[in-house]
Amino acid sequence: METVAPRLAKPRSIRLGLNIGKGSDTALEQSVSDYTKMIDRLQHLVDYLVVNISSPNTPGLRALQGHELLEGFLLPVMELHSEVCPDRPLLVKISPDITISDLDNLLDIVVRHGVSGLIATNSSLNRGGLSYPRHIEKGGLSGRPLHDRSNNIIRHIYRQTGGQLPIIGVGGIDSSRAALDKIRSGASLVQVYTGLVYRGPGLIRQIKLGIANELENLGVDSVGDIVGVSI
Repeated sequence: METVAPRLAKPRSIRLGLNIGKGSDTALEQSVSDYTKMIDRLQHLVDYLVVNISSPNTPGLRALQGHELLEGFLLPVMELHSEVCPDRPLLVKISPDITISDLDNLLDIVVRHGVSGLIATNSSLNRGGLSYPRHIEKGGLSGRPLHDRSNNIIRHIYRQTGGQLPIIGVGGIDSSRAALDKIRSGASLVQVYTGLVYRGPGLIRQIKLGIANELENLGVDSVGDIVGVSI
């Protein structure tokens, strides 16, 4: 944390988010302190905060998405957020493997506690449908195989919340078409990770141009005009 702080404090011209997760050696019962310490120490250095409870590489972390633990975990996090940085959006990052029952419970809790939005989704532990010989390797699955899985989660969130909870769509975005799929499914914003590995930084410009062309073809002025139109 003290190593990261000076780096975050450097001048920048772009918006910067802080993705927070518990330490791998922190017991689940004590995990809330990892999040609150980082929020308290680093919140003034970033533009928004992400409470990551879905990394597949941190043992036991995804249990925080379940109804048994989520509310007790989220309450002190949101209390601190309200106290020290209510002007900074705080989003929760969720898994593509979450059950619909747990997702509906999560939606109820995050709405009641004033969470700013959701990031949907993290990488997956599900290897279904893959034919690659090394598909059983450990770690989270990302990239194109997540495209439909994350879109399904995004559509469910959008429907259940009536489009009132902002969503950042993630998973399998490697073209403007894939980004538009996320937006039409209900995402207000998108993030790109694996696509940059395969297509390089020029992918961002390609996506922006593709979206701009689509908006012009549709005769609309803003991305907001097409959010959730496929629902």
